[in-house]
Amino acid sequence: MQTTNEVPDVILAGIPCFSGQVLARTLEKSEQTLAGWRTRGLGPPYFSIGRRVLYPEHGVLKWLESTLVTPERKRSKNKG
Repeated sequence: MQTTNEVPDVILAGIPCFSGQVLARTLEKSEQTLAGWRTRGLGPPYFSIGRRVLYPEHGVLKWLESTLVTPERKRSKNKG
């Protein structure tokens, strides 16, 4: 996975936000994928202002944290 140094590119009422283009690039997804997620009620929270969709940075970070998977070691059953 390639790392990006993307930062929120829009400020809305003092709230740092990602445009769909920047968020898609950051997540290595397409803008169409983000649109599909919105339609299905998935993905990070967003503001919809007219035709413009913006993703608040704090909401994106919270959503990413909710997708975090912590691996757990499986215990093997001893046969004997």
